[in-house]
Amino acid sequence: MRVKTIAMGWVLVGLSGAGNFAAATTSIKEPARDTTAELLQGIPPAEQASSASAYRYVRHCLARRQFESFLGSDGIDPDATSSLRVRAAGMPEPLRARFLENVRMLAARRAACAPWQQSVAPDKAALQVYLLALDNAAAGDARAAACFVALPWAEPMQGTPDHARFAGAYTAQARILIDAGIARGSWLMVRAAAGRLNAHPHATMTLPLEPALAYRISRLMQMGIEDPALSRTFAADARSYASSLSPAVLEVLEKDVQSQFSSVFAGRGGDMESFTRLCD
Repeated sequence: MRVKTIAMGWVLVGLSGAGNFAAATTSIKEPARDTTAELLQGIPPAEQASSASAYRYVRHCLARRQFESFLGSDGIDPDATSSLRVRAAGMPEPLRARFLENVRMLAARRAACAPWQQSVAPDKAALQVYLLALDNAAAGDARAAACFVALPWAEPMQGTPDHARFAGAYTAQARILIDAGIARGSWLMVRAAAGRLNAHPHATMTLPLEPALAYRISRLMQMGIEDPALSRTFAADARSYASSLSPAVLEVLEKDVQSQFSSVFAGRGGDMESFTRLCD
């Protein structure tokens, strides 16, 4: 199945074959000039050379904007060094180290992000980062694919054209990326899909998955997580999904999941760092 070309028109490729993000190229129709300009809004020309550089730039500037907004909502002037130091002094580790890391990031990215931050509204920024993540996922970036599925960034406001475009892209592409990522042994994708399975029932974007796939994801998480308590939680989830499957289907599925974990995932899980950090 091919990924719909919705974004920038640089290197979008098809997902033909469950195990390969970049198995086949597809004909790219030049996007409308205003669409391209809209998605490149605020991104300096030097960062427009590739989808990867544009995605990295927007991710970094979005992280900066979000931390600046967090400080403002807490009544802290992001430019007041003394206030930031006082706030950090009362924090326990490792929260203090992370806070100071973000403070340094504010200063380091100030100049580079200024044109983007001044010209791109929050809803448009949200649309930008998700469509750029999808673009990079289609080009073979497994982390970008997991970030797209995990929804680590704010979404455009509901009821807006930007949200409609975002929701359309997510609904059309998330399942394709999940299937491809799990088939190729992407632990990040297993985690991203598991996170969506356990999303709040009132979340704006839900990801309905059939019981067999939900069982596979939960069992892979159960086997790949070292924390016993978390592993038991995913075991309970797997049992819940198994109740919707016939004994014959479950027997075949369980053998396949165990084989996949041993071979494709080499019998182990992987990074458990938060998607907030992984997708910065």
